[in-house]
Amino acid sequence: MLANNFMTPLALGISDIEFDALVKVLGMLERGEISDEQFTMRRVQHPCRTPACLCGWANDVSAGRAFPLYAKPGLTMFSDARYGPRWRDMPRPLLELFAYGRRPADPVYAATPSQAAIALRNFLTQGQARWAEALAA
Repeated sequence: MLANNFMTPLALGISDIEFDALVKVLGMLERGEISDEQFTMRRVQHPCRTPACLCGWANDVSAGRAFPLYAKPGLTMFSDARYGPRWRDMPRPLLELFAYGRRPADPVYAATPSQAAIALRNFLTQGQARWAEALAA
């Protein structure tokens, strides 16, 4: 097996903790450890607060250190499930990976774990998720 040829965290615009979490999530996706029922790109977390999307899983595997979740103004994390990372602080390629700001009917939101693994590997190796390629697989 060839070694992974990932870009550096600095080149990707993310911290070492975030990089390590994304690499771990990639391994979990590629090994089939995250099922279709556990995964959706539609939200960071399921209503029961289990991880859902790539961002949510990275946050979960890092014990909350990667892409920390914050309550929306006026809400607390304990009273409402509607909270997420600080999207405005993320570089554009990372926002694309996490499908932030897409229309509700966008096909990315129906991505399977294996398609998300392709997009995540693309991001880690090329700096872009390239969702169209991932969804065609």
